[in-house]
Amino acid sequence: MTYKAIKKLISVVFTAVAIPVLIWYASNHRIYRSFEGEYGLYKYFKNGRVSIYYKSDFKREFLEAFTFYTLGGINIYESLNDSAKGRSYYVAEVKNTCGSGCGKIGLPGIEIQSDKLRKIYRGFIRTKKFDSLIFYELGRNFWLYDDQLTSSEFGLSNAMRTGFAVFMRNICIDKLKIDADSVNNLPYDDYLVDLKEIFYRYAEDSALSITDVLIYGKLPERSSDLEVTASNFWASLLFFLYEQKGFGDDWLNRIWREISKRPIAENETAILNYFYSACTSATERDLTGLFGDKLKWSK
Repeated sequence: MTYKAIKKLISVVFTAVAIPVLIWYASNHRIYRSFEGEYGLYKYFKNGRVSIYYKSDFKREFLEAFTFYTLGGINIYESLNDSAKGRSYYVAEVKNTCGSGCGKIGLPGIEIQSDKLRKIYRGFIRTKKFDSLIFYELGRNFWLYDDQLTSSEFGLSNAMRTGFAVFMRNICIDKLKIDADSVNNLPYDDYLVDLKEIFYRYAEDSALSITDVLIYGKLPERSSDLEVTASNFWASLLFFLYEQKGFGDDWLNRIWREISKRPIAENETAILNYFYSACTSATERDLTGLFGDKLKWSK
């Protein structure tokens, strides 16, 4: 075989091998721009409406489970508000973001720090327990109520925004029947008991009202490993309502639609009034006794 023939053969073989490799590489990798504006080439996996941009070595088993559970959470959140239905969502593994996880408020997009995502991966591979961070961050993506429930970036507004995500994290775990990994270093069952208990400690304290806690920042005292914050208090209050007779899923699937109908809030008092009136509309009940006696909505 002549040199020219050998060269041509090598070229043909290289082309036959290289093109499929390039096609495979292009279909499994994407350029991603982080929330901080940094570009990078990432491995890419897509399952339905959920995509993951990642750099670590994750088994396909994990990628499939992660996207499956994420889509399950999305479906639950979408049941609360028709305006957010049908969007595609992405999760990206990044070195740095606004926390161990970071979700865009009202928009589809979540970043998770590499150390945290690898920890989620190891926990799933070893024990099949699933870390619930993704469900919390979806609460950011589905927070569509800043007009009605926000008058500032702090205090009541932040408590409601973050407490919604905390509450919905646990709703997703329950409805998807997930064997949840620990939360804030607490076994999940212990964490959930402690979270729900916050409201009952508040209810027992005659010196506290809803305005004391949510507007003036006077938190109920609680002896537990779970930090008592305004957002955890709000999540606990939402659980209390959810578990009341006549509330449950019917209330959950109507309350946020009712919130969306309210006008822009001018102050904290308006926010509290909007939530109360939305609950009344969602349940079609007189809630004077429940809100006045149990929730201490006004002194």
